[in-house]
Amino acid sequence: MSSFIIILVGVSGAGKTTLKNFACKAKNLQHMLSVTDRPKRKSEKHKKDKFFVTSNQFIELMQKQKLSFTQKVFGNNYGFFSECFTNGKNYICEIYYENISDFKKFHKHCAVIYVKPYDIQLAIKGVQNRGAKEKEILTRLQTITGENLILENLEKNHFFDFTFINHYDKNSKKEFYNLIQQIIENKDKYE
Repeated sequence: MSSFIIILVGVSGAGKTTLKNFACKAKNLQHMLSVTDRPKRKSEKHKKDKFFVTSNQFIELMQKQKLSFTQKVFGNNYGFFSECFTNGKNYICEIYYENISDFKKFHKHCAVIYVKPYDIQLAIKGVQNRGAKEKEILTRLQTITGENLILENLEKNHFFDFTFINHYDKNSKKEFYNLIQQIIENKDKYE
């Protein structure tokens, strides 16, 4: 049975992870955690935020066909456990915007939400405060403005199923939760 997957896309610091974690308080939605060889940030926990593995472990999981839809983002490998696509559960995950079209070809039973910061400066501040290594922060900050322009253009061309404007407050979390519930209730129309 095909799983239903809600995909979050947005610039670094847009609040995707915070909103995803809040939405997963719903009984009928689970994190679809990615597997990555990216170094763990200070605030992240293995098996809670992502599955952190070495590059060799990542390659081994791919060779054993335990991973599906692998991608490279900012020089690091990401993928998802293959079973997540076929166990019939409802998932929510984050994917880099350049990989959305490929993901939708790979797994059609999904909906894409563009998480848009109401103020790009708040996204920049979020990147600066996330507890990552300085090199990662600089890389993300260098790309954030360009990514924002690309995502705005994709939004104008109706590339996403939904756009959610994040105000980084409790109200936004509640509105996002309600949107997720509405999408899950109507998931059969996303085939």
